[in-house]
Amino acid sequence: MHFCFLKSDRKMKQQLMLIGVVCLVCYFISMSFGADKSTSEGQLVKELYGERIAKVKTTPDSSDDITLAREMLMAASDSANPKRLRYLLAIEALKLTVPIGTDQSSQLAEDALELADKLIPLNPIAKCKYSLQISQSQFAEAQKARAAPDKLTKLAAKMAKRQIALADAMIREKRFDKVRAILISAKNIARVYKLYDLQDDVEEVLLRFKRASAISAQIASAQARLDRAKKNFDEDGIKSAKFALGLIYLLSAGDIVQADKYLSGTGSPYERAVSVAAAFLKDPSNVPPASQCNDVVKALGEAAKIARNEQARKSIATVACQICRAFLKKNPTGIEAIRARLLLTQMQQIAGDTPESRFIKSLRANYGGLYGTIRVTNLKEKLISVSYDFSKHRQIRDWHIDSGQWSVVPTKNILGCIPINKYQQARITNRLRFRADKPLVLTYRVRGSQELMGMLTILLENDPGKEYQPYELNFVLGAFRNHGSAIFVRAGRLWSSRRIRMVPNNLYNVRIAWDGEGTVTWTVNGKLLCTKQVNYRKEDIPFSSIFVSLGCRVKPAAFDNVSIQGVVLEKPTERIKRPEGSHPARGGRRRFPPKRGWKRR
Repeated sequence: MHFCFLKSDRKMKQQLMLIGVVCLVCYFISMSFGADKSTSEGQLVKELYGERIAKVKTTPDSSDDITLAREMLMAASDSANPKRLRYLLAIEALKLTVPIGTDQSSQLAEDALELADKLIPLNPIAKCKYSLQISQSQFAEAQKARAAPDKLTKLAAKMAKRQIALADAMIREKRFDKVRAILISAKNIARVYKLYDLQDDVEEVLLRFKRASAISAQIASAQARLDRAKKNFDEDGIKSAKFALGLIYLLSAGDIVQADKYLSGTGSPYERAVSVAAAFLKDPSNVPPASQCNDVVKALGEAAKIARNEQARKSIATVACQICRAFLKKNPTGIEAIRARLLLTQMQQIAGDTPESRFIKSLRANYGGLYGTIRVTNLKEKLISVSYDFSKHRQIRDWHIDSGQWSVVPTKNILGCIPINKYQQARITNRLRFRADKPLVLTYRVRGSQELMGMLTILLENDPGKEYQPYELNFVLGAFRNHGSAIFVRAGRLWSSRRIRMVPNNLYNVRIAWDGEGTVTWTVNGKLLCTKQVNYRKEDIPFSSIFVSLGCRVKPAAFDNVSIQGVVLEKPTERIKRPEGSHPARGGRRRFPPKRGWKRR
């Protein structure tokens, strides 16, 4: 009986060993098949296209390169092919078209890069480098072909933007070796081609680079100090170096997880809070109990207040907000719940995570970036004010140039304007859209010689296609070649006065107000010029939008301290639909009849 058990055990061991061997063989076969699969796809690309790629590279004409790249890109776009094969084909098409630099090849290279990144996401730095190489080749080819100045300026701006994006990606990855050289190159391009708004972008990224490189140097110095203390078995030195390193990660970098690695055991006043917060970040289910949560949040708030830069301050406060929300999600009761809500409000203010800031962030995303100073007056009504002091050149990005030459004057921080000729007005339009059935106020300072304009344009349903021409109110200071001032509308003149003239090059503070019901008020230097009822249909006002423009005619002018206050449309394409069965007035001249009839002779 004992022998039978031994025999069965031996047989079982043999079976287990056989199963183990089979599993190992299967594992290595699968590994080899996986390796063969990846190498076979690369080999297949080499077999099918390697000889042709080498051949087209030797020919002086680039048309065969483009033809082959287009063929590979078509194969890469075919979803029936394996993903890695498609990725390799897209990369080969990219490498083939990047050096050519023509418009056609550059577009193919852009398409290949987009497809490759979609199939297998590229490293951010590698993707930015490819994009920059495409722009550099295209710019060099345009220079070689002696392209028009406008085209060269456009390509230079594109290249500088991609240099800025590459520098930003390298800062995020903490690779600082070539960042300064890239930013200096971008700044020089912006200076040569007078792309002043891009200079602001360069300065912003350069500031981030200086801050990140300084933090990196502090960490390296503290780490070296810690290594020396460990080498010398200096317990006090180790503790002191870890304390310093933990504070750098916490108060300079805003990295709570890294700070926890060094603050533990140092006796720091933030040690307990950082430890709990780090555990929460690693596993969001580790929400501290009611007895600890508020103390942890309060300690993190104190750390955020003494943080050494804005980024660290927001990072620490954001983690505190996350802990508060996770705690309140459990529906606690009593005094601790009340304290948590109050602390959450405080942390949101520090983190810039208030409802108002989220609304501004949404506006910037919907309008494609807004660079003026935005303040929310009433969030429920979406009442905002946006102001432009033109201290930054990129504030002009919030404006669309319709005609004339407009630019922010570098040393004077004003918006300068030069009309193209004496017959055409120079005009620039703000991209924000506002509700026409709510009050709107436009204020600005202006200096010039004559024909200085502030304009309110009213669009039915916020849709330019609804009317042949939108209804427009043009407030002209120094009209009729400075023989008076007037308010013009599409149907004619709404108001005018020959007595209101301007002194050339004097500074004028203009205020134009719309009451949301059809009345406008015009004030200059604190003096009321007029209050008039417009001839826009009152029935259409609740279903209309307003946008603002500035302009001048004949001679140059300068605008400053522009401010717009009104109820904003959250999206520029948002349509203000009228109820079914309600129809607008007919288009054409009859839609806006003049206030007074013509006198008979």
